[in-house]
Amino acid sequence: MIEGEGEAEIRRCRFFDGTLGVFASGLSMVAADNLFQNLQWGMVVATKQKSYIENNQSMDCRTGLLIQSSSSALVQSNQFHHNVIGLSILSSASAVVEGNQIFQNTASGVYLQANSSAVIKSTSIFENKEKGIIAFDRCHVTVEDSVVQGNGQSGICLEEDSSGVVKNNRVMHNKWGISLLNSSSLEIVSNEIHSNQIRGVSVQDSSKATIRANQVYKNAEGIVGTHESRLVVTKNRIYSNKNIGLSLRDQSFASVAECQVCENSRGVTLMNKSIAELIENEICNNIRCGVSIRDGSEAKMTNNHFQGNKDLESDLNEQVRACGDKGVCTFSVTGKSFVEQNWFNCQTCFPGEDNSGVCEVCAKKCHAGHKLSAVKYTSFYCDCGAKENEEGIKNKFCCLCPSEDV
Repeated sequence: MIEGEGEAEIRRCRFFDGTLGVFASGLSMVAADNLFQNLQWGMVVATKQKSYIENNQSMDCRTGLLIQSSSSALVQSNQFHHNVIGLSILSSASAVVEGNQIFQNTASGVYLQANSSAVIKSTSIFENKEKGIIAFDRCHVTVEDSVVQGNGQSGICLEEDSSGVVKNNRVMHNKWGISLLNSSSLEIVSNEIHSNQIRGVSVQDSSKATIRANQVYKNAEGIVGTHESRLVVTKNRIYSNKNIGLSLRDQSFASVAECQVCENSRGVTLMNKSIAELIENEICNNIRCGVSIRDGSEAKMTNNHFQGNKDLESDLNEQVRACGDKGVCTFSVTGKSFVEQNWFNCQTCFPGEDNSGVCEVCAKKCHAGHKLSAVKYTSFYCDCGAKENEEGIKNKFCCLCPSEDV
């Protein structure tokens, strides 16, 4: 233990096979060029004076470096590996972590808890068994110009009202790339997020994310918001994700603008009463669908470009738009397939049937002067056109379905 006032320097020492390597309390510490091995704690910093941890190696410890109790430290050019936790920052402590290698720890690489903060720059965090970086319980973390790769769970994870900025990093080959849980918030800017096993970016539990100017590709799912989360997604390139490019679920909301959503299996999917504003995006060459809207979800679309989405649903969208020009009911081309289009509920013809809807052409012609709801953009087929088929009487109900009787 080192305590008192002033500054202590520890250089070129080896600490091994014990409980504790170095404990600094009350003074500033410089620890440089040391080896800490097979200890409970390699280094512990518990002082309000700034400490400097440089060019050390900490391995086979329970915690390689612990910074706690409102301490602050510059942690530069170290290696923390094969510990349980590489670096812990607890209890309102803060650190600048720059130029380190943090790898192959059996739990997490960097662990923040209890109102602590860290700026992590130019650091490689890889092959930790659980999370690369975890910030838990009102912490703030900035991650810049780093590589977060091959971690067994999330590469970067924020939980319990934590916040941060993730900028100019490569986040790849983790189980989840970046995860937000339990009302956390994060700004995600200019990163390359790819080849993560489940999701590139996962935002859930009423969390909020601003996602701007990233490349998100070759994940199972690119960007996913669930459980009442809120996303602002602008100027990203979201492509070649195995299942979905961008997905909203469980009453989540996103504003998506000026993005390229291309060459995914599905481009954009909305499920379980989620809402999206899609503005000036390119949604192109997705294999199964460009945009899919289900389960009471809604989308407001403005000036998007759709091209080459190669599925049946995309072909039907083109035919639905043509129905407006021809003045015929969209049921004539959709049948009972659910296709995105403008939806109106007519309480005059379908009293008490809140889920029944008619297409825009029928609303103007068959239901002119009726009690119509406000327009919504959602996935459905026109019940006006379907009604006459169910009753077996052609064109008795809908006046716009073409047939040989007309």
